[in-house]
Amino acid sequence: MTDSDMPTESGAATPELTRNDLSNAFDALQRPERRAVLSFLHESGTDIMDLNELSDHVSSRLSEPDGPVVRSILHHHHLPKLVDVEFIDYDRTTRVVRPREGMTELVSMFVE
Repeated sequence: MTDSDMPTESGAATPELTRNDLSNAFDALQRPERRAVLSFLHESGTDIMDLNELSDHVSSRLSEPDGPVVRSILHHHHLPKLVDVEFIDYDRTTRVVRPREGMTELVSMFVE
């Protein structure tokens, strides 16, 4: 059994993170819009979030007055970036966001 396969306190094996994984995660967390998305998903404790509700929160948190613009930017840029680093799942058709397993632990370390 390698260190990456060692069970954690919860009994689950932890995946081994590479430097590239960490670099991609930090890159994804660089933008305040993405941090606001992850923070809101974490704080809400919900398993599913509608894009409209999420964009309203991001708009108010970042003092962005134009909700439709924020919604579009989240849909086309920020949410796909969070999908790429496996923080969330996002269905572009239904515009529904779901946090991925393990996101909560990571978010609690890095998101205000």
